[in-house]
Amino acid sequence: MILSDNDGEISAKLWDYNENTHGKFETDMFVKVRGTISQYNGADQLRVEKMRKVTPEDNVDITDYVRHAGYTGEYMYNKITETINAFSDEDLKKLVGTIFTENKESF
Repeated sequence: MILSDNDGEISAKLWDYNENTHGKFETDMFVKVRGTISQYNGADQLRVEKMRKVTPEDNVDITDYVRHAGYTGEYMYNKITETINAFSDEDLKKLVGTIFTENKESF
């Protein structure tokens, strides 16, 4: 299996997996893992010792696990607006500005 967070991903092995003991896991599920990192064929590999589904009591912040730009939405919106306002072609500036403004929530 591949485990990932906002820093990257790692190959992980859970030996002797038993659904009754370990639970059922699905793609894109948040899990809490304890294990040991070692090298296998020149790459890091995590040998999973314990693994369980994340619970509300774990107080997981999703931004710690999902890759993101590292900037706030407001900052990025302002930078894009600055770029649009710097267009020298007035027709293009108006067109792109209108499209961007009408679709602000999508960004």
